[in-house]
Amino acid sequence: MKKHTAILMLVALSHSFFSHGLSEDKCVRGCLGLGFFAEFLWAANYLDYCLATNKVPVVYWDRAFPYYSPQGYNGTTNNAWEYYFEPVSSASYVAGDYVHRDNANNLGIASIFWDYHEYINYMYLCSVQQKLSFQQVTHAPRPQWVAYKKGNQHIYDEQWRAAVKKRVLDKFIKIKYPIQKKIDDFYIQKIANKKTIGIHLRGGHKFGEIPPVSISDLLTEANKHAGIGVQFFVATDQQPLLKKAKNELKGPVIYYDCERFAQSTAPGFGDKLDPKLGEDVLIEALLLSHCDFFIHTISHLSTAVLYFNPALKHTVLY
Repeated sequence: MKKHTAILMLVALSHSFFSHGLSEDKCVRGCLGLGFFAEFLWAANYLDYCLATNKVPVVYWDRAFPYYSPQGYNGTTNNAWEYYFEPVSSASYVAGDYVHRDNANNLGIASIFWDYHEYINYMYLCSVQQKLSFQQVTHAPRPQWVAYKKGNQHIYDEQWRAAVKKRVLDKFIKIKYPIQKKIDDFYIQKIANKKTIGIHLRGGHKFGEIPPVSISDLLTEANKHAGIGVQFFVATDQQPLLKKAKNELKGPVIYYDCERFAQSTAPGFGDKLDPKLGEDVLIEALLLSHCDFFIHTISHLSTAVLYFNPALKHTVLY
């Protein structure tokens, strides 16, 4: 009897050990309260880390996520990642799990760089050295900070983007069906079989991330592509910028029907926003990735767009 009891206690302790995140096989990625695609690229960073270390990934966006709602969204309550995406594995967050909120690079493995500053600087560093394979790049030592040059042609290298998509996005990222259907419906009705120039208008660069780029400069660049049969898909969270685009672009302007505001809704630490706004920015980004050409500034969103479609030709103004 005592032996039987001891076995049951051992089984119970083992279950507690693994279910509360002490297992070395599971890695839970949380969030910091940054913008949607900052958090998305952080998650991609950790997914790549898990691949490199044979860990089972879990992405868990809790109350720190700006678009989190206690009421839930799209049929999900506790994990805001699943408002928008399917789970990345069969594992899930369990109370007591350790939640990673740092950069996976700090764990000793260089991975997909979530921050566009690092992404651009790293690609520039690679461009002035010998050609590196994706395996060498992702597992190379963390590079020193280097200033990129305005004329650099290796920003957002296409081979790198294709490797990221194949290795991480195709394996782990699946959009929730109700959201994917909205993307597909808009694409079929508005974009398919039409030459479409995608433009991301990002007004107000928060926290002085990068020098601001004139909206007029972006629209002037877009108008270089104007012509018979050419339309423009404008993605922005600000109504005044959409209005300006309609006035200045030399061709039909299409856009996804979502809530827009007088100023940027890009969240800062502690901001709480409607989960629907997170869905809107995800849909706009995926639609941008379906365009024939993409014009943008440097941002987490534009970096994600170029991961979604590595073959997408583009112009970046900075």
